[in-house]
Amino acid sequence: MKVLIVDDSLMGRTLVEKVLGNEFNKIYTATCGKAALVMTLQHKPEFIILDVMMPDIDGFEICRKIRKNPNIYGFPYIMMLTGKDSDDDVIKGFENGADDYLKKPFNSRELLLRVKSGLRKNNKIIKSIHYGELTIIEESRRVTLDEEEFKLSNTLFKLLVYFIKNKGISLSRELIYKNVWEDDFVKGNRTVDVYVRRLKDKIGYLEDAIESQSGFGYRLK
Repeated sequence: MKVLIVDDSLMGRTLVEKVLGNEFNKIYTATCGKAALVMTLQHKPEFIILDVMMPDIDGFEICRKIRKNPNIYGFPYIMMLTGKDSDDDVIKGFENGADDYLKKPFNSRELLLRVKSGLRKNNKIIKSIHYGELTIIEESRRVTLDEEEFKLSNTLFKLLVYFIKNKGISLSRELIYKNVWEDDFVKGNRTVDVYVRRLKDKIGYLEDAIESQSGFGYRLK
């Protein structure tokens, strides 16, 4: 699980990192709003712990941007962790898309339990996979790139997911056919080639990403 801690205070980042360090091995930190958005784009963290007061973009705006652009930033669980503790601040946090709001100073055990609880909830709500800028939500069979959504047949969707889950692996036509069509492969069958071509035609982003390996099959780079 990947966690991103966003706080312009070194003491604040260090304290949260210390609380989570024994539970999560992939912890990223950001010191400002712009860095937080860049790291969310690059690393697709499952959980973001977000302070409100930032030197550039405040936490409310960061949260709003992430929620407005799920195709870019994914679907992280977002906890506001801040000294801004008025009822209006809490309401504003939730209105901008926060999933949880914890006020500073905080209890370390409570923070850890809330993070674990949030991750469990998020895993139940939505599961997505990514390939570069491409976002795939398996449960709803939704495929998006930036603001564009691609409508794929069940077979094309299964083919895409199979390629992404086996990224970097050379896959024979026989293996692809058995896993996507769930049937025995007959030598000379060109179905896989036809559907790979259709997938590339549907999603131009994959044109150079799926390599043809002559006489064997395909590999997603």
